[in-house]
Amino acid sequence: DSKTPVSYEIAEKMFNQIRAMDTSRLITYATDKAEFDICYKFCDFISINKYFGWYGGGTEEWKGFFQLLKGWFKEQNVSEKPVVMSEFGGAALYGNHTFDNIKWTEEYQAQLLSESIDAFIESGMICGASVWHFADARTTRPVTDRARGFNNKGLLNEYRNPKASYFAVKQKYENII
Repeated sequence: DSKTPVSYEIAEKMFNQIRAMDTSRLITYATDKAEFDICYKFCDFISINKYFGWYGGGTEEWKGFFQLLKGWFKEQNVSEKPVVMSEFGGAALYGNHTFDNIKWTEEYQAQLLSESIDAFIESGMICGASVWHFADARTTRPVTDRARGFNNKGLLNEYRNPKASYFAVKQKYENII
C-alpha cells in the first residue's frame, strides 16, 4: 500500500538495499494507487496499473486522471520522471460479437484499448504502455470473477487466435512509430 507512511519507510529501505547491490538497473514498481502514492521518489520511472472502462468508470476518465496526476506529481516533486502504463485493458471472450458495444465482446475490448491508447498519447505524459495482457490464461481466481476460469484480457485467446483488440492495438502502435 504505497500511500502510507509505513510503506514509504519500507520503499526507502528496499530502494537503498537495491542500489547498494546494483547501481546499473532501473527501479520501479507498479502502483494501483497512482493519485495517492507517496513512494515515487524511489523509482527511476513510474509504473501505473489502471483499468478505466473495465473496473469502473469509462475511458473518458483518463483525461481527468492525468490532470490529477500532474498536480500530484508536482506535489511529490516527481514531475520529470517517465511514466509507463504498466497495466490497462479489459476482457473479451474470443468470438463474442454483438451489435451492442457491451463488456465481454471483442468490439468493447477493442474500443476500450483504442480509446485508452489515444488518451495516453493525448496526455503527453505517458512514455510507454503495456496492455494487460498478451494472451488469455487460466487463473486460480473463482469462476465467478473470471469467465471460463480464465483471465480473458488477452489480445489473443489461449490458443493464440487474435481478437479484434489485437488488430486495434496493432494499428495504434503502428501509427505511433
